[in-house]
Amino acid sequence: MCDMKKQAGSTVIAERIITVENDILAIEPMVHKLTATFKDLFDCDELHTIAIGLTEMLINAIEHGNLELSYQEKSRLLDDGLYYEELKRRQFLPEYQNRKVTLRYKVTGNNLIISIKDDGNGFDWRGLTPARDRVTDVHGRGICMTRYYFDEVRFNDKGNEVTLLKTTRHE
Repeated sequence: MCDMKKQAGSTVIAERIITVENDILAIEPMVHKLTATFKDLFDCDELHTIAIGLTEMLINAIEHGNLELSYQEKSRLLDDGLYYEELKRRQFLPEYQNRKVTLRYKVTGNNLIISIKDDGNGFDWRGLTPARDRVTDVHGRGICMTRYYFDEVRFNDKGNEVTLLKTTRHE
């Protein structure tokens, strides 16, 4: 496993900060455009898995972070067919409407480092269950998938920021 702190001293090849609104329908096109900028570092399969992990973490930041939708509420809303309507409603509530997600990425040497931070209260990531415990759930697999696709996935203490590391296998 690569130590992200050691990477900080590496030469920065590319760096960017993107502010993301609380619209989950806008995430997928934005992620595909973003991952295309990494086409010289990763092969097509790796780009696909990077896009999946980014999409999952951005959706979590919006749903559970900025819009404070709990796992149980999401389950109920999906069952009732009201999920998207509730997200749209929450986007415009005074307590959530000014919240954003900040995505920062940095390419250093052979490493892609991405951090995604929401304006929410965070969560206790220390209590996450293994993927095998959630195989039959309708949702709840995003973090597990992202851990599989990236070399490192770390949360800050508060639980409102995730940092992802992916090392390229190409020279």
